[in-house]
Amino acid sequence: MYLKNTTTIITGSSRGIGYAILELLKLKKYPFIGSYKESNLNTDGYLPLNIGSNDSILEFVSSCEATLSTTTPIVLINNAGVGLDIQDLTLDISKLKTSLDINLLGTVHLTELLLEKYPNINMIINLTSDFSLFGNTYVSGPAYSISKAGLNFYTVWLSNKYTNIKTIGYIPGWVKTSMGGVEAPIAAEDVAMDLINLIEHSSKVISGKLYKFREGLIRW
Repeated sequence: MYLKNTTTIITGSSRGIGYAILELLKLKKYPFIGSYKESNLNTDGYLPLNIGSNDSILEFVSSCEATLSTTTPIVLINNAGVGLDIQDLTLDISKLKTSLDINLLGTVHLTELLLEKYPNINMIINLTSDFSLFGNTYVSGPAYSISKAGLNFYTVWLSNKYTNIKTIGYIPGWVKTSMGGVEAPIAAEDVAMDLINLIEHSSKVISGKLYKFREGLIRW
């Protein structure tokens, strides 16, 4: 995919993986729309977005009109998310509700609104996790796992409904971010390079499938 003529929308891009993706797009001079919930950054190119708020999602989609037209080719990277119980061994219902609101429901709401408004979305990438896989043996992070497993199903559903859009799940692995911690072995910048390379070679990507950092296509 030729990203110089495509606008990439990245949610949760004021820090971590999203920020690294946005900085790489800047470096390559590719068009983008970033989003931030709370940020002290220079917000040029960013729009405010609280993915857990329906009102904020509606405002974000409306604000995109200043940059996008209905003929603009778009890549959507759904990166925003929370891991509230990564270390927890018991399921907290309040954390589950918040995780579902942000990791699943808010992401689905935003994606559906953008699909209604912009018919030229060419690719959707939903960032997910090893925690979401049916074969995972983790006991910790139940709310996070459930919310990301739901997102995986949404990825498959989108690929079946919109056969003209490449829709995939992407697992970045254990990344050095506020969620992953300082001991994580993978740099966010390396994930950004891997992901942008995947987009640039999207003709080889199989829709409805799951890809992982430096491993490529893997089984659900």
